[in-house]
Amino acid sequence: MRRNLNTVVLVPCVLSLILVVLIILDKNDVSLIPVKGKGSKQTAVSVTPTPSTQPTQLPQITDEPTPEPTPTDTPAQSPTIPATPTPAPTTVPTPTLAPTLTTEPVPEPSGVPENGGKPVEVTYNAIYRQDGDNYSLIADGDTLTYLILNKQDNSVRQTGYPFQSLFAEFPGEQLGPIIGSKNDHFVFVSDNRIVASDGTQEEVLVALDNMTNINSIVNSENRVLAAFGQCLCIVDLRDFSVETYYENYTPGYFALTDDYFSFSKRRRIPAGPYYEFLYTARDGKVNLLAMIGEIYEYNVDTENNIVNIKAASYDYETYQLDLKTDKLSTTKTISKHRTLYLPAYGDGIIENLTDIRYINRNSNDEQVVLKVLPTSFKADVYYNSYYDTYYFTFYLPEKEHLLPGSAGGFTVIDYSVVSLIENKFLRDSSVKELLFTGQTSIGNAEIYLLERYERMNDESITFEIVYAWIPIKDSTEAYQLYLYVPRGESHKPYLDLVKQLIS
Repeated sequence: MRRNLNTVVLVPCVLSLILVVLIILDKNDVSLIPVKGKGSKQTAVSVTPTPSTQPTQLPQITDEPTPEPTPTDTPAQSPTIPATPTPAPTTVPTPTLAPTLTTEPVPEPSGVPENGGKPVEVTYNAIYRQDGDNYSLIADGDTLTYLILNKQDNSVRQTGYPFQSLFAEFPGEQLGPIIGSKNDHFVFVSDNRIVASDGTQEEVLVALDNMTNINSIVNSENRVLAAFGQCLCIVDLRDFSVETYYENYTPGYFALTDDYFSFSKRRRIPAGPYYEFLYTARDGKVNLLAMIGEIYEYNVDTENNIVNIKAASYDYETYQLDLKTDKLSTTKTISKHRTLYLPAYGDGIIENLTDIRYINRNSNDEQVVLKVLPTSFKADVYYNSYYDTYYFTFYLPEKEHLLPGSAGGFTVIDYSVVSLIENKFLRDSSVKELLFTGQTSIGNAEIYLLERYERMNDESITFEIVYAWIPIKDSTEAYQLYLYVPRGESHKPYLDLVKQLIS
């Protein structure tokens, strides 16, 4: 009985002592069972977490013993992880990453390639390229789209803007598709749009109904001009502000500075030389300056905004255009009648007139006469240097099928030079009737009704003509005004119009 009592007393004491020793050893991070060091290799397995797992990093399960986790002051019960068995480890096991169980947001990939930290090379076919300070704009021949290359890290961004395959098929044979650049500001053409980019984002500046080939690209220090179709588009590369003009133009003459712009329209006298209308444009407004001969040479002083122009008509002409004031200077002198619509320094035709303007040479002070045409009439005026005269041609669009061509004309004619019937009447005409004689505001007038055969629809047809003749004093010249009478109509309304134009 005493022996059993001793056993009962000693066993709890021994167990308590062992427990105390274990606790002390555990606090000193001492294990009674040998384990591998923290740097030992492990073979990981894929695990499937249960809903009871805590949001902490789990130890990987291996075939070899793993270190015991360091307990906290209040040990928590470890979650139970059902593991999928793995095959026996090889000599040098290949680790497979287990999923991370965490409530923290998963960071995005850093973009650093897994090849020793070197950037991944992006291939492209740069058939066109413009380099800026920090970015490059690339027209990629493989994708037929524009790319932005970041020159700092060599990363490439797809803009999503395409360009026409024609530029890739025939590189360098057309202007564009990149229009211009300044620092990190780029301007390019995409389909029917003009697009700007600052290297980080793109913006459509102009969208056109119909984009044709680029006819001209002209640069100043900070602006670029692209001309295509009937559109002139100027982009300021400093702030991407845009000026757009829908005008006809001559690709051979564009004077562009950072603040001003001048262009021209070239025309041709039938069976004769070329001539040009000279314009300036600013802030969306176009100003017609003069008609000059064909421009064959010019230079732009961008610092002073001056354009020096050489043109050819019947003689050579030199001009200086001040873009700041729109003033055109020249040593060439012209007659007063060549200044009534605009300075007509060169020979040419001004079209689509709604009035006629001429000098009354039978007045003492040579007054300017302006006569408005009926709305059904239009007129052109041709200025000729050889005879130093003008010639108006009238048109009646609504009745052109009843006329042999034009509806009539008005000019000053020198009958000592030009052959006329009896030095007065139109050639190949005959006088049918004298309609009026008397004094008018531009002199003593005679108005006749003439007849003349004209070709129309492959036939020779007789037309009536209301014809006015007003001699100019002290000269062999006279005013000559005539109107065809449309077939089937009375001449009386046209007689009234002739009187109105010379009264």
